[in-house]
Amino acid sequence: MEIYKLSPEGNAQLKKVWLITVLGAMVAITAVFAFNLLYRGGTDRDMAYFAIIVSAEMIAFYFGRKKYFLVTDSTRLMVYDDKVTLHTSNQPDVTIELANIKKITRRKKGVFLVNRITSKPSLFIMDKFENFEEIEGIIEAKTGLVPTAN
Repeated sequence: MEIYKLSPEGNAQLKKVWLITVLGAMVAITAVFAFNLLYRGGTDRDMAYFAIIVSAEMIAFYFGRKKYFLVTDSTRLMVYDDKVTLHTSNQPDVTIELANIKKITRRKKGVFLVNRITSKPSLFIMDKFENFEEIEGIIEAKTGLVPTAN
């Protein structure tokens, strides 16, 4: 069994994307409320609502950041002799048997392993894992399939 974790660069990139996305949403929500307060004449009650919403955003950001960073730090890909398992904390493990892989599809940011049973992408392996080329080579060797570009 081989265990792979996210590379430090890949982990940092995932965290950066999350931060940009969440902060962008928070800024948009705050801007809408601020616009309504400033240009439509807000009352004291509106100011209180604004303060509550901004406080709730900050609390949600803090705890969401903490949880997401824990998830990315604990993500592991385990390659066994007969299966591949993706482990992420607070989520069930995603496993695909190597004998059941019908197709390997190479994408811009990783590879999809397509299951024979469901014929939909069953497992996505990000290129942000350490030794991604090695992981891809091991899966290709064990399944005997050649990845197709898509």
